[in-house]
Formats: sequence, C-alpha cells, structure tokens
Amino acid sequence: MASGKIVVLNPTAEMRVQERPIAARPDSLKGRRLGILWNGKPNADILLDRVAGILAEQFGVVLTVRTAKPNVSAPAPPDVIQKLIQECDVVVNAIGD
Repeated sequence: MASGKIVVLNPTAEMRVQERPIAARPDSLKGRRLGILWNGKPNADILLDRVAGILAEQFGVVLTVRTAKPNVSAPAPPDVIQKLIQECDVVVNAIGD
C-alpha cells in the first residue's frame, strides 16, 4: 500500500565504546628494543624510517624489528603482533599517503 510517505532508515549501527587503559610506558628509551610496523601505505615507510633514526640518535633505542602488514585494510596478523611483543620493548606504527 502506498501511503504517500517516504521512510528514511539509518543503516548504521550504534558504536560500542570499550575503554582500555593505555600501555605502560618505559621510564627511558635508552637501550630499548624498537619495533616498526608499517601498514603498507605510500610514504609511511619513509616516515617510520625517519622516526626510527631520530629515536636512535636522540634517545638511544635499538631497532630490532621492522615489519609490515600484508594488507593495508586489515589488522596485522597474530604472528606479526606476537613477534613485536616478544622482540620489542616499544613499537611505532604509522600510516601515510
């Protein structure tokens, strides 16, 4: 039956916000093992390389893991996350275009 009205529906779902505490921060970066996670976006690798260089020069971090996500639009796979957890004290992640 036509009622002469248009019904507009909102197709989006309500967002559920889950609060999480931030990760513990080290007192110093000196000698800490640095991990770099590149998501594959153009130029983010250049940015991450520069950040790693600055962190090494100014704060004494040691680059131990440099890895990339295999897919820009998907989360990093569990094996990549585990490698970063096991081999790094701090991790830098960035996107860029």
